[in-house]
Amino acid sequence: MIERRALGRTGLAVVDRRRDCHLFTKCGHFEGTGRDDWRAKSLERSIARSLERLRTDHVDLLQLHSCSEDDLRRGADASWVGQR
Repeated sequence: MIERRALGRTGLAVVDRRRDCHLFTKCGHFEGTGRDDWRAKSLERSIARSLERLRTDHVDLLQLHSCSEDDLRRGADASWVGQR
């Protein structure tokens, strides 16, 4: 809940100045449950929520929240990011 409010406040603060700042966000936790979910569909939903809260169509840096090298090797799939 706190993160959601923070993203919303950030979005409001920069909505008219998007070109003047860099926006970063993270993804990978399943809808605030604290469980990791590295499936492409889940990552896409997480990113879409962040974009909506930030009131933008892109972020400048996407971070995989707590994603280990082992998670990546097992199939965390963020290869599609930036292709849409």
